[in-house]
Parts: sequence; structure tokens; C-alpha cells
Amino acid sequence: MAGHVPTVTEVRLRFNGRGRPSLVTIGLHDIRYLDGAIRLRNESVARVNTLIFRRKPGPPKMDITVASVKRKDAGSNFWQNLMGGLKGTTANLFLKPIAVEPVGNEAMLNFGLALASEAPAFTFPHARNLKAGGIGSAREAIASN
Repeated sequence: MAGHVPTVTEVRLRFNGRGRPSLVTIGLHDIRYLDGAIRLRNESVARVNTLIFRRKPGPPKMDITVASVKRKDAGSNFWQNLMGGLKGTTANLFLKPIAVEPVGNEAMLNFGLALASEAPAFTFPHARNLKAGGIGSAREAIASN
């Protein structure tokens, strides 16, 4: 409560609940311009455990924790999972919070308030910098610059 107004100061999105691994991943790769074409190199996948949004002074940031970091083509055997988990644990020691747009941070905190107050519905604001498409769109944007 801030005075008599309900307020949410932290929203923690946890993707690895109930003993299940997270299905949320982040693709990581280097982008190189080689022989007149953009090429992806060193492709890896980070499995995301949590995203954390907070209300605090200063520019808004999002904390991320990952469960594992593995090469994109890595298998799912004991050794690959063990090494991916060790890399994830190490990555969490060095991951710094990522700057996010104030409107996005506020939307996540308002979403948390809607959940806490058991609101029957919540509508996220339209993201002004959302772009349709995947890596192909990114390649086109890089090539045009």
C-alpha cells in the first residue's frame, strides 16, 4: 500500500515452476557480414527461469535468471544438461539487469496489481516499438543500414 492505494513494487515471472523446466528461451548468436551476406555464428540457447520487474528510483531495468546456456545444436543428454546448467549458473553471476522502456515496466507492474487484486481482465498497452517478423526482419534491417 502506498497510503491508501494498493501498489505492486515487484513482479516476478517464473517460468520453471512445479519442478518443470522452463519453456522460455532466448536465442543468442553473433552476427557477421561475410561474403556479401549476413551470417549467424556461435548460436546458443539460454533457458530463462525468471524475469523480474521492480518499481524503484532510476531508469527501469529487468533482471533475468537463466537455467542453462547450451549450443543450439546440443543434445539433451546428462553431460550436455550438466554443462548447460553450469554455464547458466555462471551466467547468472555476471548477468546485469537490462534497461527496459518505462511504459513496459509500468505495464508489468500494473499487470501484477491486476493479478493481486483479482481483476477480471487486463489489457497490455500496445508496444510502440514491436516489429513483426523474426531473424529475417533483423537481417533486412541490418543490411539496409
